[in-house]
Amino acid sequence: MLTQDADVPVFHFLEHPDAIVVRLAPDDLETLLARPYARPFEPMAGRTMKGYARVEVAKLPTGELAKWVRKALTFAETLPPKAKKP
Repeated sequence: MLTQDADVPVFHFLEHPDAIVVRLAPDDLETLLARPYARPFEPMAGRTMKGYARVEVAKLPTGELAKWVRKALTFAETLPPKAKKP
């Protein structure tokens, strides 16, 4: 089971019971968004969050969820650590 490390930037989270949001490298994001079960993540209607996709878990083929979460984690590990708040 993956857990969010405080020193690793956010790479995934549950939007609600039927969807997960993942943060991906640009090439992976483009590939994922071409799939029928994914769309750009909009935290508010009409406001897309760059680099993130919303994935409808129930529509994923078997094995795809773990694949995309792994890709999100791999990408997050390439990002600089979050700055500590004073």
